[in-house]
Amino acid sequence: MKEMEENKCPADYVTYNELVAAYVRAGFSKEAAGVIDMMTQKGVIPNAIPYTTVIDAYGKSGQEEEALNLFYSMKKAGCVPNTCTYNTVPSMLGKKSRSSEMIKMLCDMKTNGCSPNWVTWNMMLALCGNKGMDKYVNMSVP
Repeated sequence: MKEMEENKCPADYVTYNELVAAYVRAGFSKEAAGVIDMMTQKGVIPNAIPYTTVIDAYGKSGQEEEALNLFYSMKKAGCVPNTCTYNTVPSMLGKKSRSSEMIKMLCDMKTNGCSPNWVTWNMMLALCGNKGMDKYVNMSVP
């Protein structure tokens, strides 16, 4: 990054997204989240892609609170979660038996006009069906 700046080649969305992905692949979720902060400081407004990448990494490494904090920071910053983001968070919560939060997040998805896809439905069927919560499958997602 420093060499790019020295050569008057400013980083763009693609550069930052790749840097986030590289940190995540290397197991450095906190550093990946720092790149999102760096983007903002440099005037590059992050979209849902880097946020979702880090949220997913936090969730997979058992850092659910960090994932949720980043999700809420994302929304507070004005970045609209996409279907992939909304699939990542409830899946993480459901796997940790945080069912009420999972259902709340899926309702938030519906409220914010984000359409579910086949991943959403498969996740709902797997998580709710396995936990005896099949009644929520029809209630939560449009």
